Amino acid sequence: MVFEVEIGYARTSTDHQDLERQIHQLQTAGISAHLIYTDAGISGSKAPDQRPGYRQVIALIETGTVRGITLTDLSRLGRDARGTLQAVWDLQDRGIVVRSLSETDRIVLASPQELQPILTAAITLGADIQRRRTIEDTKAGQARARAAGKKIGRPQVKIDWQTLEDLKGRGISETAALKVMGVSQASFYRAKKRRQAATAGGGI
Repeated sequence: MVFEVEIGYARTSTDHQDLERQIHQLQTAGISAHLIYTDAGISGSKAPDQRPGYRQVIALIETGTVRGITLTDLSRLGRDARGTLQAVWDLQDRGIVVRSLSETDRIVLASPQELQPILTAAITLGADIQRRRTIEDTKAGQARARAAGKKIGRPQVKIDWQTLEDLKGRGISETAALKVMGVSQASFYRAKKRRQAATAGGGI
């Protein structure tokens, strides 16, 4: 009788990143320590067969004893959205269930395959937009606050309304779309009120 197991995979792009944190999260999720395979200091741009730890994963899968693989997030498989999804699909084609501890990744994995590239691209784009806006707004806000002698506070979160509407137009719920974009419900409602007020006042 062949016993199928659940394995874990962790990867960091540099030696300075914390691989132990990923391993701890995987163990907390129920993956046995001896079934967690790792690649430390290896970029996601490297093909899977060029990563020693991932080669071990594939070798074990080929024995027919693996039923699923768990990751802290799908980006451990690849560097960009296209490469990550291709790795996911390759595993699924082998009959492997791919699981992620990331809530936004779970939305992607639960979606029809034809929607997965759109959702993954939206996650990447949304995160990049939010990151750049946060940096820009923080710098601008701090400069204004210093000039006015005011106490520095947290910048307002801005919503990419077009991306939100595009996702909803593809049948994705507002709640799921916001999770994909990395926006909390509280931040969304505050931004929505500001937008409605600006619209009512002729600001938009």
